[in-house]
Amino acid sequence: METPTQADLEAKGYGYQLYKDSTETTYCSSKKFQNHDEGNDWIKACLKAHPGTSVSGKPWVAEKQPAKATIWPSRGDSDQ
Repeated sequence: METPTQADLEAKGYGYQLYKDSTETTYCSSKKFQNHDEGNDWIKACLKAHPGTSVSGKPWVAEKQPAKATIWPSRGDSDQ
């Protein structure tokens, strides 16, 4: 089975949302989103929870959560 490309994931409109911030931390959503608007809302909420940071580069989606990414919100985190 081929690994889906970024374009494939975006075309299907689902996946874990990720972005790298100005501190070089990569954040990943704790759940998959169904569309761009949900992912965008998650990025805004994550940035609000991490004051003083900003998005560095273009956000992306992934089929799996990367092992080295910071998952937000973490289990038990009620900020979202």
